[in-house]
Amino acid sequence: MRTALICSLILLAAARSAASEPEAAANPYTPILLPIYVFGVPGAYGTSWSTSASWYYNPLDRAVSVIPSVMSNYSLAPGTGPLLAPVGTPESPGTFVGVERDAAESIQFELRLRNTASQDWGTKIPVVREDDFGGRRVLMGIPVVGPFRSALRIYGLPYERDGMLQMEENVQVRIYDMGLGTLLTTRELRLTGRHVPYVQVLSLTDVFPEIVPLRPVDSVASVVVEVQSLGQMKVWAFVSVTSNATQHVSVISPE
Repeated sequence: MRTALICSLILLAAARSAASEPEAAANPYTPILLPIYVFGVPGAYGTSWSTSASWYYNPLDRAVSVIPSVMSNYSLAPGTGPLLAPVGTPESPGTFVGVERDAAESIQFELRLRNTASQDWGTKIPVVREDDFGGRRVLMGIPVVGPFRSALRIYGLPYERDGMLQMEENVQVRIYDMGLGTLLTTRELRLTGRHVPYVQVLSLTDVFPEIVPLRPVDSVASVVVEVQSLGQMKVWAFVSVTSNATQHVSVISPE
């Protein structure tokens, strides 16, 4: 409960600071999104998914605050080490952490997703900084045929309105044929969540069957996904492509 409250206060301060440079200077923290931060989540084909987060902090010679973290005083000394324990759920796998704004560029994070049922080293998941969010994000080269399953995950950066932190927003998803550029489908989805505005489509081809070519020889077998915010909330998205044979995950993220 205390961690959730602290994160909410950081997000509210960040939302207020986004409006003006003086307020940004007064806000000591910047929000950073860990898109998937879970432990032991069961998946298809007998998989079990967990993530680990580590940090590298150099060259500053003082401790820097990261909230929340595994440290009881929320302070990271220069060096490397683990971050907080995984807190995500299958329905809401991401979490925000707050990093001291004047030290954020000196801290690097690594977020790695592993199938613990195999010996695979895992896949590096992007760690999303405040500037990575925007009104529109495009994801290219997503397979829609073959032995793969593709999942779309969309996140929102909360913003302030009338003194309240806004955690919900509608987004429009457009899917185009990668080769022909033709629009295949459009759908409106809603971001929602207690701590991270979020919506997921765990199987693009199941939810959008119209994107699968009837005869693959007549069309390319990949698509472009465009995510557009329909309000003030900035968004970020990525697609995970998992091999049904090896369970290895590839990540498609915005440029």
